[in-house]
Order: sequence, then C-alpha cells, then structure tokens
Amino acid sequence: MKKFILYALIKEDMVDEYVRLHENAWPEIYKVIAESNFHNYSISIRGNEVYTYYEYTGDDYDADTEKMNNNPIMKKWHVFTKPCFVRDENGKAYKPMKEIFFSP
Repeated sequence: MKKFILYALIKEDMVDEYVRLHENAWPEIYKVIAESNFHNYSISIRGNEVYTYYEYTGDDYDADTEKMNNNPIMKKWHVFTKPCFVRDENGKAYKPMKEIFFSP
C-alpha cells in the first residue's frame, strides 16, 4: 500500500459548489474509485484549500489512475468538478505533499 496526500486550490467563487458536489457524490463514484485500487479516499477543505488523502493498493498506479479517469462516470463527474480548480501554468490543479510523520 502506498499513501498519497495532495493539495489544491478551489476558485473562491466555486467553493460552495465544490463542497455541495462532494456532499452529494454519486454512488457510482465510490465504486469507480474502489475498482481502481484507491481506498480510504478523503477530501478535506479549509477556505479554498483542498487536501486529498488516499491509499493505493494496486500494482500499476499510472494504469489504474488512467482507468479511473477514463471511466465514463468519472468523466461525467469531472465535467462538474474540474472547473472548480485553480490551475498552474501547466494546467495542473493538484500538487503532491510529502508526509513527514506517521504514527501507526
């Protein structure tokens, strides 16, 4: 298992929409995430800062990420969620964070 922590910014005028979407996430989203070997997937928000944590249990992270993102349900979901993000000059929204402490 590998753990991931990511950070992103939500556009100030989209924070309420982003929260609403995730408070009412489609049941199929959970299934797509699990079928792609992502577990304990959580999103937290403070102001317009978003922190995502998940654990990956598969053997090919890139292939499973592509599989998840290319799923028709996830593509529909992204129509609503992707416009919420502030993006850098390369079009990236999420930045990885380095875990510096973990207490099992």
